[in-house]
Amino acid sequence: MDKYTIQKRILELLPLWHYQVNKPIKQLLNDDMTLEIYYSILFLEWLNRDVTLSEFGKLTMMKKQQVTKVVNKLEEKSLVERYVDTQNRRTVWLKLTDGAHSYVEQYVNNVSCFDDLTTQISDEDKVKLEASLQTIIDIFVKLPQYKEIIK
Repeated sequence: MDKYTIQKRILELLPLWHYQVNKPIKQLLNDDMTLEIYYSILFLEWLNRDVTLSEFGKLTMMKKQQVTKVVNKLEEKSLVERYVDTQNRRTVWLKLTDGAHSYVEQYVNNVSCFDDLTTQISDEDKVKLEASLQTIIDIFVKLPQYKEIIK
């Protein structure tokens, strides 16, 4: 399969993904919670460990200024804590708070935005969709920017 076929499929998926996944999620988030903030929390929770600011920037493909802005918002909401490395004072670490874990758990348990999608497809298609999503995750975590950081 050539790269153009993959690109075409990704571009075909984007509008469907936007209207069936992103938009419903965005509508459920609090007014002061952006998708970028929410995705940042999920990334940190997914890693299940503290990360440096530079690792966080690399993972999320954000520029340094954007990392600072997002981390400041997360810190304002008491969703992350910053701490300085005791061995190297120039290294700043991020740690998710219990509040962040609670927020994600509460959000995931109360998400009803996918009810339309999950009730309109057959059980067989639900199995295929879940397997396809897992395959996409498995492929993405093999990308170099994640492979170095995800252990």
